[in-house]
Amino acid sequence: MREISWRTRPQHRKLRIAVLLTAAWCSLLRGIAYLPSTDGNPIYLTYVDWWLPMHAWAVLWITGGIALAGAPVYPRLAVPAMSVFVGMTTLWSVSYLMSWIFLDSPSSWLTGSTLAGMAVFAAILTALIERRVPSPEGTE
Repeated sequence: MREISWRTRPQHRKLRIAVLLTAAWCSLLRGIAYLPSTDGNPIYLTYVDWWLPMHAWAVLWITGGIALAGAPVYPRLAVPAMSVFVGMTTLWSVSYLMSWIFLDSPSSWLTGSTLAGMAVFAAILTALIERRVPSPEGTE
C-alpha cells in the first residue's frame, strides 16, 4: 500500500500573510478599544461586558492579535490564532444579536450580522490558507 506524506503549502504566500496581518490589525484595534480610558466606563450595547470585564476582553483580543501578527514568522500559530479570531468574532456577533433580540437596541442586528459574516469569511480563509496537499513520495 502506498503511503502519502502531507505537507502544508500555502498557494499564495503573500495573500496568506495579508489575511493574517489584517486579522491581527482588527484584533489589536478591538483590544485597544476595550482598554480602560480616563473617560470612565462607557456603556456598551452588548452582553459581553456582562460576561467578563472589558479589560479582560481587551487582553484576549490583544493576545490574539499578537499571535496573529507572529503567525507569518511562526506558521504553526496561524490556525490556532485564526481560530481564536473566528471564535471571538462569533462571540461578539452573538452578543450583538442577543442585544437586538432581548434589549432595546434596534440597530444591533446590523453589527451582529456584519460580524457574523466576518467570522464566516475568517473561517473560510483559515481553511484555504492552511490547505494540506499530498506531497510526492519521498519528499516532505
